[in-house]
Amino acid sequence: MRELLRLLLCALCVTAIVSEDLLTKEIPKERKEFLRRFLEAGAKARGNGPVAEDRFQEIDAAAVLERQGGVSDDWAKCPAGLAGQDCKNPRCDKRSKLHSHDGTLGHGETLELAYSNECSDNFTFPVDSYVNDIAIYVLSLGQSPPYATLRDPAGKLIDPTKSITEDSNGFRAVYANLAATHGPGSFNVKVSSLSIKSCVIQVWAPSTVVIDGGFVTDKTSDDVQRVMPLPYYAIERNPVDGVPSYLAFKVSAISYPAQPIAVKYFLDTVFEMEHDVITRYNCWASHIVSDPLTCDNAGTYNFKVSGIDSNGYTFQRVYDFECDAEVPTGPTTSPAPTTPPKPATQCFNGGSLINQGQPNATCYCNPLFAGRECEKKLCFNDGIDIDGVCVCADGFSGNHCEDVVCTTLSDGAFDLNQRALVFIVRGGSSMANLIGSVKDAANNIVNLMKGNYFETYILVAFNNHNIEKMISTRDPEEFVNQIGSISTTKDNGCSDGVLGAVSSALSMKDLMKYPHSPVFVFTDGLPDDPRSVQANLLNQLSFFRGELNFIITKDPNQGCAIDTSSDQYLMLRELAQFSQGLVMNGIPLNEIDLVPFNIVYTIQTLNYIHSNDFMDSCNDAPLFQSVFISEGMEGFAFLATGDNLTVTVINPQRKVIKSDNPNTSGDLTLNTYSTDGISGNYLVSVKSATGSPCQYRIGEQANNDLFFSTSKGIHDDSYSMEPLYDASSHVVARINNMPYTEYRDVKAEVLIWTNEPQSDKRKVLFAGSGTYRDSCDYSLYFGSWICETRDMFFYVTVFVNDNQGFTVQRTTTGICSYAIPPSVPPSGCLNGGVADDVTNGTCLCPPTTKATGAKPSSARTTDARKLLDTVAARLRLVDSSVNFRLVPRITIARISKIMDDRSPSLCTTRTVLWI
Repeated sequence: MRELLRLLLCALCVTAIVSEDLLTKEIPKERKEFLRRFLEAGAKARGNGPVAEDRFQEIDAAAVLERQGGVSDDWAKCPAGLAGQDCKNPRCDKRSKLHSHDGTLGHGETLELAYSNECSDNFTFPVDSYVNDIAIYVLSLGQSPPYATLRDPAGKLIDPTKSITEDSNGFRAVYANLAATHGPGSFNVKVSSLSIKSCVIQVWAPSTVVIDGGFVTDKTSDDVQRVMPLPYYAIERNPVDGVPSYLAFKVSAISYPAQPIAVKYFLDTVFEMEHDVITRYNCWASHIVSDPLTCDNAGTYNFKVSGIDSNGYTFQRVYDFECDAEVPTGPTTSPAPTTPPKPATQCFNGGSLINQGQPNATCYCNPLFAGRECEKKLCFNDGIDIDGVCVCADGFSGNHCEDVVCTTLSDGAFDLNQRALVFIVRGGSSMANLIGSVKDAANNIVNLMKGNYFETYILVAFNNHNIEKMISTRDPEEFVNQIGSISTTKDNGCSDGVLGAVSSALSMKDLMKYPHSPVFVFTDGLPDDPRSVQANLLNQLSFFRGELNFIITKDPNQGCAIDTSSDQYLMLRELAQFSQGLVMNGIPLNEIDLVPFNIVYTIQTLNYIHSNDFMDSCNDAPLFQSVFISEGMEGFAFLATGDNLTVTVINPQRKVIKSDNPNTSGDLTLNTYSTDGISGNYLVSVKSATGSPCQYRIGEQANNDLFFSTSKGIHDDSYSMEPLYDASSHVVARINNMPYTEYRDVKAEVLIWTNEPQSDKRKVLFAGSGTYRDSCDYSLYFGSWICETRDMFFYVTVFVNDNQGFTVQRTTTGICSYAIPPSVPPSGCLNGGVADDVTNGTCLCPPTTKATGAKPSSARTTDARKLLDTVAARLRLVDSSVNFRLVPRITIARISKIMDDRSPSLCTTRTVLWI
C-alpha cells in the first residue's frame, strides 16, 4: 500500500525525462565525418543520373506472424546443417558466443538514415514499443542551416522539447516522451533549407533493442564477431570484396512474436536490394539474410533491419559497415582428399537406423535430436546445450526449452459441468395472460432436466423500472411457483427497464458461479434503458458468456405493437449477437411454454461452431457458409430467427441433407441434422423470403468449449477479456478437453472477422496461426492484433486439429472495448461491493454522494494532505475496511487516470466521489 502511494504521488509530478545525452552531448566527431562522407557519396551517386530511392512501408504484422520453424517430425529428414519445417532453416553445428552493444549509451540507435537531394523531402520512419525519446539531426552541404519538422501518425505537428542550430549547416531537435505521448507508429519528418543543396537526416533513439552480428560465407557458421562491439556499431565482421557473404545477426531484448523480417542494403546512400530474414537454429546469431551480398571495396555501405515488435508495430534499425579488401593468397595447393563419413551403425535417443549394413546407412532421428547418430540434443527458443542439458531462456521450460511458460495464470472459471437456469420476467397487467405460459415453460424445463445439469434456478421479475422479485433457489418447484406468483395487477407501458433487469440478474452472486448459463427474458415491451446500461451489461457478459434469449411476448387481446426496426429492438439484437443468443418475436401464445423447452433441450452442452448476425437483411449472408463438424459427432443443431427462412445443408459428400427434426415458431427456426457418421466440411445456406434481418447459430454437442481473451504477450496468460480499442492486444484462446496427441504438434489457426455496418459483408480483421502454451490456462497464442473500431462487435473462430488430425471448429464473439472490462471477484460484486446473502447474493454497493455545480479550482486540491486523502479514498474502493470520506472531484479524476494507467487490475472502473 505504501509503495503504491509513493508511485501515485510520483506520477503526479510528471516531467519530461529525456536521455541526458540527447540534449547535451555533442555528436561524436567521427560520426559527423561519416555523415559528411555519406552526404558526399549520395551527391556523387545522383550526379550520374536517376537512382532507386527507398520508401518506407509499414509491415503487415498479421501477414508475417506465422512462427518460423517449429518442432516438426520433418526435421529428422533434413540434410546436415538444415532444420525447421521444409528444411529451409540453417543450423549451426557449433555456437559462438555473441556480445551485444549497449543501445542506450550516447545518442542511442539509428532509426532512420536518409539522403535528400535538395533538402526538401519528407521521410517516414517507425517508432516502436522499445523507443521513447528521439533526436533528429540534419547535416547540409549548403551555407544556410537546415531545419526539420515532425508529425505524429495522425498527422499532428509536434513541437520539439529542444532544438539547436549547430554551425551553419547542422540542425538538431529532441523530442522527449514521444512514444508515451503520441504512441508508437509511423512518424513523418520534413527537412527544408534556404540553400538548395543536399542534406542527410539521421534519427536517433536510446533503445535496448539492438542488432549485433557479422558477415559469414557459410550459412551454418556462427563466427560473426571478431572483436567486442562498440556503441553505434552492429557489425564486427565485415564482408570481403568480391566474396558472397550472408549477414547473420541477433536482435537483443525482444521476445516472440517480435521478429526481424527484412534487410535492405544501401551503397553510397542508394538503395541496392532487399532480402528476407530467416531463422537459424543452434546459433547465437539466430537470424540470417536469405541471400548473399557481394560488396565492392570502393563504396560506403549501410543496411536497415526492419521487423515487428511484440505489440505488432514496425521497428527499424540502421547501421553502416565496410567492405574489406580481399586478403592476398599464396600459391594454390590441391585440397587434401576428404574421407567420407562412416555409415551409421547405431542410433541414440530413439533414432531409427535406415539401410543397416549398407554404405549409406543413416539415422532417422526424432524431432528433438540431430547428428549422424542422433547424439546431439536440440535446444529451442534460444536455449543453450551445456553438457547435454538445455539451459532455457526466460519464459521457456522443458527438456528442450520447447514449452512456453506463463508467469501468472488467469485463474479463470473453465468448469462448465453445471449451469444455472435464469428466467427474467416482466410483470404488470399487460402480462396477466402470459405469466401462466411462462410458468409452464419453466415447469417443462425442470421436468426435462431432472438430473444435476441445472444446480441453481434464478428468477428476476421487473415492472415499471423496478425489480419486484429476485429469487435464487436450488429447489425447482419453488422456482416454478415463484413465477406463478409474479404480480400482474399494476399497469405498465410499452417500454421498460429490460436491460437493467438483466444486469441485476447477472450481478447476483449465485449466478456468477455458473458462467455460460442460458438466460430467458420474457417481455412485451422494448427496453428504454440508456446506452450506458447496455455498455455495463456487455462488460458483465464478457465474463458470464451465457446466451441471452429474448422472447418478445404479446397478449393478442391487448399490448403494444413491437417495432422490429427501432433502435430499441436493435439493442436487443446486439446483446443477443454478443452472447450468441436470439431475439424471438411473434411466438404464438400457445407455444410460449414449448419454445424455451426446445431451446434448452437443443443447447445443453452445445458448442458453437459458427454464428452470424445480419442486421439489415438475411440475404446478405454468404451463398454458402463452410463449417467443420467434428469426428464422432452424431449430429448438429441450427438455431435462427428471421422471417420465412430457408435453410440448405450440404454434407462433405456434396449431398443435400434434410433436418430430422425441423421446428418453427413465430420467427424462430430450430433444426437438428444427423451426420450419419460423416464428419468434415459442411456447407450451410440461409435465406429469407422477405429479406428480413436474421441471426443464426450452428453448434454440436460436446465438452470442448471455447474461451477467448487477450494478453500482453506470449508469456502473459490473460490481461483483458476483450481487446482494447486502438491498442495492441495479443490474441489467446482455450478449448476445454481438447484431445492432442503431442502438444508440440498442435496446429491451430484463428480468424477474427466482422460484418460491415452498411453492407453486412464479411471483413476479415485478423488471421494467424497458433503456438501452444502448455503451462498457461489460455493455451493457444495467436499473436498481436490492433482493434481499430471502437465498440465494434466481431466473431472469433478457432480451428484446431484433434489427436486424429481432424479439424475442430469453435466460434465465439467479442467487442472492441474502450476500457478493460472490470474483472468480477468471487463475490460477484465490483468496486468494493459486498454480496448480501439475505437478498440471494444481491450486491450492496459502497455509498457515493453526488452533487452539481462548478468544479473546485485545482489550486485547492493539490496540497500534500489532500493528495494523500485522495489516493486513500481511491484505494478504499478496493479495501472496504477503510472508512470513506469525500474527496475533491478534480483530484480524484487525476488519480483515477494515473491508477488506470499504472495498475489497471486494481482500479478498472472509475468511481468518482463528488463534493
